[in-house]
Amino acid sequence: MAMPKILQICHGQIIPEYISAYSLRCHNLLKNYENRLLVSAGGPVLVDKNMGNSRQYRSVLIMIMSYLKGNRAFEVFLSMGKYLRKKYVHEVIKEIKKSDIIIFEGPWQYQLFRPYLKDKFIIYDAHNYETGLRSGNPYENYVSKIEQELLKNAHMILSLSVNDIMEFKKIIDESKIFYIPLLTENKNIEWNGMETNNIVFIGSLYQANIDAVRHILEMSAKLPEFNFIIIGNVKNYKFKESQKNVKFLGVIDDAKKDMVLRSACMAVNPVMEGSGRNLKVLDYLSYGIPVVSTKIGLRSYEEYNTDNNIIIGDIQEFPEKIRYLCKNRELLRIQSFKSLEMYKKIIKSEGNINPAKIILNEYKKLNHDIN
Repeated sequence: MAMPKILQICHGQIIPEYISAYSLRCHNLLKNYENRLLVSAGGPVLVDKNMGNSRQYRSVLIMIMSYLKGNRAFEVFLSMGKYLRKKYVHEVIKEIKKSDIIIFEGPWQYQLFRPYLKDKFIIYDAHNYETGLRSGNPYENYVSKIEQELLKNAHMILSLSVNDIMEFKKIIDESKIFYIPLLTENKNIEWNGMETNNIVFIGSLYQANIDAVRHILEMSAKLPEFNFIIIGNVKNYKFKESQKNVKFLGVIDDAKKDMVLRSACMAVNPVMEGSGRNLKVLDYLSYGIPVVSTKIGLRSYEEYNTDNNIIIGDIQEFPEKIRYLCKNRELLRIQSFKSLEMYKKIIKSEGNINPAKIILNEYKKLNHDIN
């Protein structure tokens, strides 16, 4: 019997795959597994696009309506099928029928396609604990309902956060929860930012990153001697504020990203909310960049002694800590070494986890014979 076909149902932009940490997770989850397809709707895309095993469908109306509504309405509209193109819905149903394993990259589309999931092996790849992210949000109860439904009905739950797993254990039996971390490749690129005043931040178009950039714009006014370089499509947000020493690069290819990161004297992570794991932190560490971060920005890295390896502080303390680090440049070299050591510990601990093997083993337990 052939290896099972896997369909990953995503949301937002997933082409190119490095467009965001969410997209990277979707692509890297089963990177070397050939018999799979990724489909997605939403995001700032104006045309349908196919690339390799990925299909991205434009959904302009749902993006416009969710922007007007606010309060993270996009995912809610998506779960209801509101403003979605019929073409996308029909294509996904067609692919579900041809697939054996269905992975929902977020809980949003489970209810939408639930009538077509009979006899399918269902996986919830939980990038975040979505209910926790929406505490106080008008849609909190609705999100809690749909997330709990998928948690209870899925055959497997994949999570990239130890903290999120603790929340899931309050709802379901831990036997079907699996820790599948979000990792980056080891770059082996020499850090040469010790003599520069470049400070980097990576962020996709996501509310926590939008707020983080607002904080960067504020602190940049207090640190005119530094250059703040922002990578990612958070650039697409129309910030009212601007500073001469803040530069938005948008989405860039790996070669340019390597050049920017290796020449940064440090990275900042002024995020104030979120769930899951901040991939940007791992990216910074892999280049040996000294990191200044809020405590919440280091969620799911706690076991790697972050207090000793990363400069942690409240956002109002960032300017003071940045100046302190750069006053004695030897401190930057020491922090660079600590960043690389922390990265090596993470890879040693988590690098051998094989998601495809774990998924197929669970699939076989339900009397599915595969080669």
